[in-house]
Amino acid sequence: MAPYDIGYKALAANISDLAAMGAEPSFYIVSIAIPPHWEDDELSGLYEGMAELGDRFEMDLIGGDTVSFAHELMYP
Repeated sequence: MAPYDIGYKALAANISDLAAMGAEPSFYIVSIAIPPHWEDDELSGLYEGMAELGDRFEMDLIGGDTVSFAHELMYP
């Protein structure tokens, strides 16, 4: 998957879980560990995927944490 798609899918899964409980989220927080070999455009793509979906549901990114991780990024 492209970084954009990973970001989009990660936020979509969380929005789906919240919707199943009747919630209407207003914001989201991102905490992620990124392999050190990732380029800036890959990290930007990840956040762009989340931003597109966040905009559609009128959700703001209000914080979180991005750190380096010595292993590969894994997404089930």
